[in-house]
Amino acid sequence: MKRVVLRFLWSRPKLYKVVQKLRRREDPLLDPNYDLLFDGFPRSGNTFGSFMIDVSQQNSLKLVAHHHTPRIFIWAAQGDKPACLTIRRPIDAITSWVVYSNHPIHAAIKYYHNFY
Repeated sequence: MKRVVLRFLWSRPKLYKVVQKLRRREDPLLDPNYDLLFDGFPRSGNTFGSFMIDVSQQNSLKLVAHHHTPRIFIWAAQGDKPACLTIRRPIDAITSWVVYSNHPIHAAIKYYHNFY
């Protein structure tokens, strides 16, 4: 059910923005003052990649990471912000997500498909 709602919201940026405000969740839409978006499907190397960027740039960049929403890349492009999309072999990313999250495999496949 949660994924159905998310897919609905991802395609409606204004409504997504309102929901994020109500949830009091930090979101780059609400604060567009960041230097780089680094994100992708969960379990695709997002933590490692964002950590390596932080270290290599001596924490001088404000990174946005771990939102795991496809729509955020469109907003970054519209805001003329640089973005890095992590991609991992589908079977590896989906399997890792199922083990980590305990979601059913069919839900993880749908999530992966909707994400990319």
